[in-house]
Amino acid sequence: MTRKHYTAIFERGDRPNQWLASIKELPECHTFGRGLAQTRARIREALVLWEGADAESADIVEVLPLPIAAKKVREKLKDLHEQVQQAMQEREDVLACLREQKWSVRDLAEVFELSHQRIGQMVPTTRKPKRRRMTASQ
Repeated sequence: MTRKHYTAIFERGDRPNQWLASIKELPECHTFGRGLAQTRARIREALVLWEGADAESADIVEVLPLPIAAKKVREKLKDLHEQVQQAMQEREDVLACLREQKWSVRDLAEVFELSHQRIGQMVPTTRKPKRRRMTASQ
């Protein structure tokens, strides 16, 4: 079964922090909320009430009343976020490779200008805990 796609149109309400939302494809499906987060949740609930349980997994494209300049900055930030996520993954891959080559956590921290604790979080060591020897008196 293919996922359905809907368009949610958001508008500012006449009260502070109030948002109105409606589904473009279903003009009778609309709601409001205090803040965007609440309105997003409520428009999803309203859609499920109109279309049934299948609408829970439907894709909703949001149309917000942003000025063109703000839309451009938002898109640019999304692109930058994706690039940063990719670079962070590449860094972790390189760190793991260097750890396999027996680089110390402190040396990696020095090279990548991070704390040794942060390196340890990103690339945990595979050191086994030392076993205590049992003596006859224990």
